[in-house]
Amino acid sequence: MPQFCLSLAVAVAVAMTLPLILQRQAPPPPEMALAVNSPLLNAGDRVGVYVAYGDLRASGNHQDNAVLAKTDQGFSLTPTVAFSDNTTPANIYAYYPYTSSITNAQAFPFIVQTNQETEELMKSSQLWWGKVSSYPTTKQQTISLQRLTAEICVKITAGEGVQLEDLQAAPPIVKLRDIQTQTTVNLADGSFSLSGTSSTIIPLLDLEKMSYTAAVIPQRINDDAFATISWADKQTTVPCHTTIEKGQQFTLPVTISRSTGSVNVSISDWETSDKDYGGSVF
Repeated sequence: MPQFCLSLAVAVAVAMTLPLILQRQAPPPPEMALAVNSPLLNAGDRVGVYVAYGDLRASGNHQDNAVLAKTDQGFSLTPTVAFSDNTTPANIYAYYPYTSSITNAQAFPFIVQTNQETEELMKSSQLWWGKVSSYPTTKQQTISLQRLTAEICVKITAGEGVQLEDLQAAPPIVKLRDIQTQTTVNLADGSFSLSGTSSTIIPLLDLEKMSYTAAVIPQRINDDAFATISWADKQTTVPCHTTIEKGQQFTLPVTISRSTGSVNVSISDWETSDKDYGGSVF
């Protein structure tokens, strides 16, 4: 074969194999490894995940509403989600509790339960949200969730003439009224808009602590009979005129006493704590 033809054949062969070589040198984008940081989650709980490049859209993002499940070993993402390439950072959004029926990530409807008498009902009424930005990596990225809901706690103590055992044997009935329980949440920033009418909430009783706790959506409350406390045929109403902020716990200390056969209920001022009590009752 003439020298010129040989050189041409070699050049053609190199040109044909060069794209394959370059393709092998560029690995595919890595799959995302995600976890969330929240004291509330147990094995079997599910977190919703959105992935966007740029701003989070109502739908049609890189990934809409994937399931990040808590397991005994860690977290599992379904479906698996890969970065779009090896260089562009992604914005990853997470929320809890997971809801399969979201059609608009910028207006996610959320409802706190009016009956929160069980731990599961109370837990399902707490809304958590978080966001993290990540460059493509195989390392696990942890999303810190913040609680968007608040808590109201009525703490009852036994006063003169009443024993703790008396209260535990026949627990007082506590109700919280005139609370809006519906909202729409923008998962892009965790902001929300109240909707619907006001309702009465039955809180979760911790019999050992004699405390009644309910998860509520942050809102302004103006009610002269916001809480009702009933025990031994005695009913007392408690006013509330305050703005409830996300992540806070509002506590009402109540003392029940008895003298000369009459039941007395003493109410202290509302106490506010900025400590995040998410999951503390579990």
